[in-house]
Amino acid sequence: MTQCASRRCGGGCCSDFSSRAEQKPSLLQIDVVENICQQAIRNMTKRAIQRDAGLLSDDDYNEAFSTLVNWIALTFSGENRHYHTDPEWHQGEGLKGLLKERLVMPQADREELFYTAATYFAQDADRLATSLVATGGFKSPDAEGAILALANGWAQLLTGAPTEG
Repeated sequence: MTQCASRRCGGGCCSDFSSRAEQKPSLLQIDVVENICQQAIRNMTKRAIQRDAGLLSDDDYNEAFSTLVNWIALTFSGENRHYHTDPEWHQGEGLKGLLKERLVMPQADREELFYTAATYFAQDADRLATSLVATGGFKSPDAEGAILALANGWAQLLTGAPTEG
């Protein structure tokens, strides 16, 4: 390998223009979205366990549910600055069009679509959390598989990945 003759690049190759800057997690990557969904489901399950044990009131649980809905809707509509989004997919017609089709809401506006999808996700997470509480919480033999399956299904939808089956 030849060394660059220029002293400006510090002896490395001047043609290496790759970025070494920190990158935000991309909401186009299915593994990033799966991790977001898994964590949300785990957090919902923790709160369901706390509610079942009397450590969290129904009002606090419902407030956390609403917070999750708002966070998911804003994040996947491209309004969360902590994530890299694609202008066409998140702010344009990409995900909006897919949600219109999948949710069968052809006349819905952008905000209604994202909040409806976020509500459905949170309801799915709540149903799973309630079911896990009834069967032993995280100690349930099916807990991890159920969390992963639900998170994967939502990640496929939110990234536009082809669905299985």
